[in-house]
Amino acid sequence: MRAHVSNRSGNRDASGPNNIGPEGPPASPSMSMDALAAASTDAADPFALVPLLALSGDGEAALPADRAAFVDWAALARRLAGAQGKAVRVEAVLDPFPRLPPERAAMLRDVGMELVANAVLHGIEPMSARRRLGKDPVGAVRLTLGFDEREGWLFCVRDDGRGVDLARLREALVSGGACTPAEAARLSERETIVKVFEPGVTTAMQAEGARGHGLGLPNAVERLRGLQARVSLVTVPGRSTEVRIAWPPG
Repeated sequence: MRAHVSNRSGNRDASGPNNIGPEGPPASPSMSMDALAAASTDAADPFALVPLLALSGDGEAALPADRAAFVDWAALARRLAGAQGKAVRVEAVLDPFPRLPPERAAMLRDVGMELVANAVLHGIEPMSARRRLGKDPVGAVRLTLGFDEREGWLFCVRDDGRGVDLARLREALVSGGACTPAEAARLSERETIVKVFEPGVTTAMQAEGARGHGLGLPNAVERLRGLQARVSLVTVPGRSTEVRIAWPPG
């Protein structure tokens, strides 16, 4: 397992067992899909989703796979945010999604569910906290999918939340029995960050509607078995966290 911390920029980069660093195939340009979740006719809930035709099923009424995945991600984010006094805007740029075989499209939808939940539960702050920090009270989660014929696929999920809180992560390691207080205190920044890829490590309580999602990055990584995927995490304390998943073009 490799981890890198850049003290100069404040960026912290940690990667899982099969991993890459920040580099990866460029995301192809496409139109953002955030308009699907932008407006609401319910004045009491400005963050409610607009009803969208059929959300599942077959035939002409069914949404395309990329839009159906986006609707699922946005709906989960809204449920989890609402249970925690948070507000979140979900955006997606998914141009190559239709090129995925059905089984991989389904896998990516599930991985996206885990990572969106992880971003909302662990990253995005409550609206009151974001206001105090001078941030937009509505947090942002952005998903992008890129494809390069030579380099392969790159799926990224980024939130503009608190970043990885090392103190809370060390506390979670101790409370979960992964290490003793003395061992946790001796962990370097990079050694602490890579622990987010280990099973059972979480810094957030499960929220209503999570249904097992967002309980740690290992849940998402486990779904990638057999894909030869490489996973990395880049975090800027107080500003953002991004998970990057890359896999070969074949």
